[in-house]
Amino acid sequence: MSDRHSQVVEAIVNTPVEVLERGAVAILQNLADKFPDLSRDEFTNAMDEAMSVFEERMEKASAEITSMEQLAPLFDGLPEGTPLEECARIKGERGDPLALTFLKWMAQQAGGVQ
Repeated sequence: MSDRHSQVVEAIVNTPVEVLERGAVAILQNLADKFPDLSRDEFTNAMDEAMSVFEERMEKASAEITSMEQLAPLFDGLPEGTPLEECARIKGERGDPLALTFLKWMAQQAGGVQ
């Protein structure tokens, strides 16, 4: 992959929100302003790779949302604004299985007891 290809992919993937909000024509104009001599093949190849990047980001975001949904019960019954780790500690002291699992995972991530 050439440096130029990487730059085009990067420009597509990191298109500013204000440009995205203006629609497809603005997005294409933004790209044309940065790469005035971009060929159709270069554009197509860069778009294919950018789509792969977007798909990976969506998969990661979806997994994070699922994780957050699974951890939501840890907040139940505790004051609003209580940090997740504090919720888990409080509920873990009460024997909550989800809290205990989360605390064990946190310890593993920190390199602690497994």
